[in-house]
Amino acid sequence: MSLSPSSRRRFSVCILSVLLAVTTLAQSFTETRTIDFYRDVASRDLRGLGTRSDGRLVPGPTVNALDGEWPVDALLWSFAARPDGSLVVGSGPDATLWRVTPDADTMRFETTPLATFGSGHLHTVAVLPDGTMVTAVSPSGRVVHLDADGEILGEVSLPVAMVFDLLPDADGQHVWVATGSPARVYRIDLATMADAEPELWGEVRDRNLRRLAMDRQGRVLAGSAPSANLYRFTTAGAPPEILWDEDDGEITDLHVTDDGDLYVVWVSSSNDSTQRVARGSGAQKSDESGENQTPPQPVTIMEAAPSPGGFSGRSSLVRLPGGDGLPELVVSRNNVSIYRIVPRGDVLLLAGGDEGELLGYDLKERRSLTFAGSESAQINDLLPASHGSTDYWGLGNNPAALLRIDFAGEGIRSATTRRLDLRTLGRLGALRFNRLRELAADDLQVELRVNRGRDTREGWSAWTAATETDGAWLTPDLQGRYVQVRLTIDEEIDANASLDRATLYHAPQNRRPSLQAFHIAAPGYSLIPRAESSSASLPSLSDIVGSESDNDSRNSNGLMSSSVMPDPGMQIVAWSVNDYDGDQLRATFAVRPDGDDTWLNLIENSAESWLQFDRRSLPEGTYFTRLTIAETAPRAPAERHEITFETDDLVIDMSAPRLRDATVTLDGDALVLSVMVADEQSLPVGIEVVFNNGYRTTLVAPADGILDQLEEHFRLEVPQSLVSGASAVEIFAEDAAGNRGSQRLALP
Repeated sequence: MSLSPSSRRRFSVCILSVLLAVTTLAQSFTETRTIDFYRDVASRDLRGLGTRSDGRLVPGPTVNALDGEWPVDALLWSFAARPDGSLVVGSGPDATLWRVTPDADTMRFETTPLATFGSGHLHTVAVLPDGTMVTAVSPSGRVVHLDADGEILGEVSLPVAMVFDLLPDADGQHVWVATGSPARVYRIDLATMADAEPELWGEVRDRNLRRLAMDRQGRVLAGSAPSANLYRFTTAGAPPEILWDEDDGEITDLHVTDDGDLYVVWVSSSNDSTQRVARGSGAQKSDESGENQTPPQPVTIMEAAPSPGGFSGRSSLVRLPGGDGLPELVVSRNNVSIYRIVPRGDVLLLAGGDEGELLGYDLKERRSLTFAGSESAQINDLLPASHGSTDYWGLGNNPAALLRIDFAGEGIRSATTRRLDLRTLGRLGALRFNRLRELAADDLQVELRVNRGRDTREGWSAWTAATETDGAWLTPDLQGRYVQVRLTIDEEIDANASLDRATLYHAPQNRRPSLQAFHIAAPGYSLIPRAESSSASLPSLSDIVGSESDNDSRNSNGLMSSSVMPDPGMQIVAWSVNDYDGDQLRATFAVRPDGDDTWLNLIENSAESWLQFDRRSLPEGTYFTRLTIAETAPRAPAERHEITFETDDLVIDMSAPRLRDATVTLDGDALVLSVMVADEQSLPVGIEVVFNNGYRTTLVAPADGILDQLEEHFRLEVPQSLVSGASAVEIFAEDAAGNRGSQRLALP
């Protein structure tokens, strides 16, 4: 018998009576837990690093709060940069406008009140090209124009309860105003605002207009709440167009890119108390014609703090190509509320809460990102710092804070995973990364801690440093069901550095067997052992790949349940792709050797979700792999999508493992075999021992109990009664690639 060519985690089992003198390898007890950093690391547990939606860790910003004093009950809503480098901040509940002077070198800020308007909130503030400022007080609907020192130049009271956003034009002569209760857009001429009535630009039937933007044609865009509609106003007084709508929620921000695409943040919640715009009174009642029947009523102020249970909703980033194309969902995050979009090169920074999240979306790579978050529960606003695009100011709430977000920050970079559930108590083995890119193993520090209980705060062991050997990070004997991993880099790293997903090896707790049933057969029968037969059932594909999901076979139309048979040298590759529209798909799979830029297509435009090829046709080594999925007919050519995935590395290993230091000694009534098995590329998976009297046995558990090293020590004790008459033994070793090496020893 030979070792099963599986995913190197599980082995086929076939146990027959010892009387037959035929034994096969048993199942390995080693289990694995994949660590996807995008899924398993929260924003608040990052420092100087980010996570990418393909599961990798990448360089990211540091987020630190500056030292300074805010009023105890201050709620910071929005801010803008002033020509002198200071900031102007709108706050509540006393409707104060602050001048804030930050110092990035000392990490401190000073505040000076510019204007106070009594009770209320300043949800929006804008600084005009001439240095003057515009803000608005809610719930009074008062719009105020101030000079640089906070003196009022003009003001107007709108017949509304709330003002949520201000949109100045390019020369700062006019400003568009988004209001709530009722939901309207006004345009105000700042030069004549004290004498002339504001121009009613448009009105909608939803309760509030939350955010304004201008498209490249100069048309006003507005997002609403609580129905989450996206409106476009073409000319003053004309009925608006609806570009997109949802059943409920709010549109918290809009961003138009340089190429005219429109990105919209839609936040929905299952709990009204966590919404920033309450659904209380304040909506106008309308008849079927849309005419208002009652005047606006008082409305509930925007909710400031997260609910005790956290935000129980979802935020989505939606793209409208060209500004008015069909909406495309590009990012969706559960239990996160996104408040602001700010561009940084090819990345959209997304500020949110209710755990101070700082997120991102790469426009070029079309990947989601998570960056280091803040200690404040919310990051309400973002602003590029005046001295460069690597620094940003952030505005936090709960507690109120001025944040420095530095993408070029120096110092320690770290990431800590969430609590990882291994599903059963057990002992940890090695932690291995699929690949370190532009990063040396010596620059990475790995620590782990374990817990036998499910509590997130108590019961944890001390952090234990892991030691790196041959690409594996090992810790002393750590045991538990739950584990956390902390990665630290205290050296400067390349901008293109990344850490791929990791695999944590572990051995479950060894539990005692228990008797489930017992039967005494009726007398008068004898047992005839069943002989091996070629008609025995064959293993399936899921058996040899170690499928972790019960859904694999359904998603692959039964592919994973297909039978397989031994065939030396062949390699199977399989995948599952889901298309929501049911398109016909074609696949191209390619490989290239590490260090070579030339890709070799192994299949092209295949309708299958698998391929098989002879491994012997490729030189030994590690290969990058690439899977390209393309839509095809009946989809029209102009509408077909094509996407390329960077898939797992392929290792071609045709070399047999090496056996060394093999010995056979006599210990009482038993023979003791000891051998070291080593391989350059594939992990050893076990040994088979054959005595020349016909007795054979197998061993898949190394001396330390976990198969996780390129070199393993195997030790086997065999009673002399089983090898009576034998004078020699042959030891066969097998690696995870199915290669076998052997050594013959004389018996003592």
